[in-house]
Amino acid sequence: MEGVLTIQTGDEVSTTAAGSGVYIPSQTPHTFWNAGDAPVRFLVVMEPRIFLLIQELNLLPGQAPEDVANVYKKCESSLLEPFGDAEAGRAEVPSIR
Repeated sequence: MEGVLTIQTGDEVSTTAAGSGVYIPSQTPHTFWNAGDAPVRFLVVMEPRIFLLIQELNLLPGQAPEDVANVYKKCESSLLEPFGDAEAGRAEVPSIR
C-alpha cells in the first residue's frame, strides 16, 4: 500500500496508511477515497461476487443509471445514495453494500 486512504463505514470515517489494514464485514455500507494530493495504492480482498461486480461495471460502454443498477442487481449488491460531508469533498462518493 502507498499513501493514505480515507474509508467510511456507516457513519465512521477513518484513514489508513501504508502497512495497515481494514476489515469491512459483508453487507456493511462503505466507501473509500483519496482525500490527499499524493497517489494511493491499496490491495482489496473481496468476495467473488464483488469481483464480478467490478469487472461488469468496467465492461459497461457507458454509465447509464439503469445499466449500473442491473449490474448491481445481477451481482446481489446495492448501490446506495452518496453520503458524506460536502465540505470535506466527499458528498458525491457512492457507497456499496
